[in-house]
Amino acid sequence: MYFLTCCRQRHVIRDDGKPKNWLLAPQIVKAMKLTFIFLTAAFLQISAKGLSQQVTLRLKDAPLERVFREIEKQTGVGFLYTKKMLRDVPNVTIDLKNVSVNEALQFCFKGRQLNYSIQNNTIIITRKPAPPPAENIAEQVDITVSGRVTDAEGKPLAGASVNLKGTGIGTTTGADGNFQLKVPENNGVLIISFIGFQTTEISVPKNGTVSISLKPAETITDEIVLVGYSNKRRSELTSAVTVVSEKKLKDVTTNDLGAMLQGKVAGLQVVRSSGAPGAASEIRLRGISSINASQSPLIVVDGIIGGNYDPNDVESVTVLKDAGATAMYGSQANAGVIIVTTKKAKTGRINFNVKATTGFRTPDYGRMEMMNGSELYDYQKQFYRDYNTAAGDNSYKIELLKFTAERPRSLRDQNYNWLDEIFSPAFVQNYFVSFSGKSEKTDYYVGLSYFDEKGTFAKTDYKRINLRANTQYHF
Repeated sequence: MYFLTCCRQRHVIRDDGKPKNWLLAPQIVKAMKLTFIFLTAAFLQISAKGLSQQVTLRLKDAPLERVFREIEKQTGVGFLYTKKMLRDVPNVTIDLKNVSVNEALQFCFKGRQLNYSIQNNTIIITRKPAPPPAENIAEQVDITVSGRVTDAEGKPLAGASVNLKGTGIGTTTGADGNFQLKVPENNGVLIISFIGFQTTEISVPKNGTVSISLKPAETITDEIVLVGYSNKRRSELTSAVTVVSEKKLKDVTTNDLGAMLQGKVAGLQVVRSSGAPGAASEIRLRGISSINASQSPLIVVDGIIGGNYDPNDVESVTVLKDAGATAMYGSQANAGVIIVTTKKAKTGRINFNVKATTGFRTPDYGRMEMMNGSELYDYQKQFYRDYNTAAGDNSYKIELLKFTAERPRSLRDQNYNWLDEIFSPAFVQNYFVSFSGKSEKTDYYVGLSYFDEKGTFAKTDYKRINLRANTQYHF
């Protein structure tokens, strides 16, 4: 009523004929202030009423988002949060009856990195700030680690890298292989590396002195390929070359190079036309390229054309497939070249190697059905035909008297399987012993092998004893 009365006063005219607008402004401002006070009091009353309501919650292993929905459903209080805030918060099990909203939230947030604040009728969820990291007030004390880096023969390695793992602290060895490095006094790890050697990790010694011996890296030798009369790296090769390492050649027990390479070189065909023990396989590398010349690839053993070798002494096999092999060996390499590299001494200490392999070979003659004694007896009667030359119809009769005289009827009931007598499983055995050593002046290698293969066919076998030795003297 007061607001409407003020509105009507806008048309009141003074005695001098001018409207009384100066009375309107103070009354409107006063009415607006009173309206704001009434609205604020109403909102506070609603907010206090919502937060003071009693809630009952009974949830088991429920996410907080579900708890918020239950409180909002019972009280009408709103929640403001993001799903990212609740992503790593564990579920809650709650059993509360007739408690206030504040008590329910304090129970839910206990032990969790969450906090809340109340504005009007809305509860705002926030993350607690992460606790600052504990400062290590103990002062780090540096210690000096000194040592010497050598190879397997005890020779110093100059320029080897010595680094503290996980840090930028490091140094290199001098001309005598010695080094000094300041590191924090803790359980650190030193990483020692050098080109051509295996990387080694050791713990920081407590006494500050250490001696490291690095082993040669085997991966370096795998990258070198023997091609003809020279050694080249794989990255330098432009021709079709395949290298089969010793590890891949060990999956078969045989004395034949073709059987060792079968299935390991693309385009290499191996045909074993004879099952006799010790028989060599026929190898086809580039197909049939000539009528008169040999179709087998040229075998080169340690640079010697047609040299002998023992499969146990083979270190690697290099197969030259394309026509580039003829540039080194001439027309005799028209069918390709197989280069066999035998083992040599590698390390400075004496190495012994013993290998024993045994097995059985079984005959494979298909499903051949043999005649029994009765069938064989009747079949052999055909060898005793007596043809009647007077008759022109090529008729004959069996001379039974002669047949029974040479083959008694007792043979009719004798059954004997000649296949089982001729063919039988054959025992194969292979034994190999080698030792090698390397010094500053001399390298030596000696290998002895014994190969015995019994034939699956009766009265056939193959035995071989091989002794190989090489030595090198460095001036």
